[in-house]
Amino acid sequence: MNVTHQELFNDLYISNIYKPEVYTNDEGEIVRRRQVKDIKHWEKLNEQLPRLRGHKEHKEFDPLADNVYAWSDLHFDHKNIIQYSNRPFGSKEHMNEMLLFNYKEIIKPDDIVIFGGDIAFTRNEELLYNINALPGYKIMIIGNHDIDKNGKMGRIVECFDEIHLTKLFFFVEKKWQLAFTHYPMRPEVPLRMINIHGHIHTHLTGHPQSVNMCVEHTDYRPKKVKDLVAPAFEMLKAVHDDIVF
Repeated sequence: MNVTHQELFNDLYISNIYKPEVYTNDEGEIVRRRQVKDIKHWEKLNEQLPRLRGHKEHKEFDPLADNVYAWSDLHFDHKNIIQYSNRPFGSKEHMNEMLLFNYKEIIKPDDIVIFGGDIAFTRNEELLYNINALPGYKIMIIGNHDIDKNGKMGRIVECFDEIHLTKLFFFVEKKWQLAFTHYPMRPEVPLRMINIHGHIHTHLTGHPQSVNMCVEHTDYRPKKVKDLVAPAFEMLKAVHDDIVF
């Protein structure tokens, strides 16, 4: 069996998220904590992904095309995230409404949108219906809040065309890689790679090859991937001048 770049990167990601995360909080304090409680849940998810995806073929596309967008950590129906991340909403209902409105204002049926995980804290049938009805081809990267304490995923998976642990784009001729993950790759991002991630909300990793796509950094709306990664690409090109955007 041939092992793909994607499979190798999934294994690297799983080993990475079991390491403790270290970051500086809003008070300037250095915080160190374990990222995941049970790595077996993530290993099982990696094995279950083919069944979760059903029989659909994956869409092949250029992530830097004009019709490809990304955002992460929407936390639909999660009241506490408003205070935790200082979001500009008066209630979870207000937040739900504005996230849906902002999406529909931008995204057209032919667009592709990558959701970086932690999508919804809900069993609300109407909200799940509204997420499912959002236009565009929707791709889900699994976040820690998208699985329960037993490592199983809920009905949110029914809202998406593709479900991934990570999604890797390997630009052979352009000599670099773009990796979508929920947790950021830390402490180091692999050589010639830009890691576009979620999970840490208002915080930043401080790594020049990391891009935070959490909604707190995208004005609570999907943003074109090419615009999100452009600054990190310039940093990468300063080190590897043979790469091409």
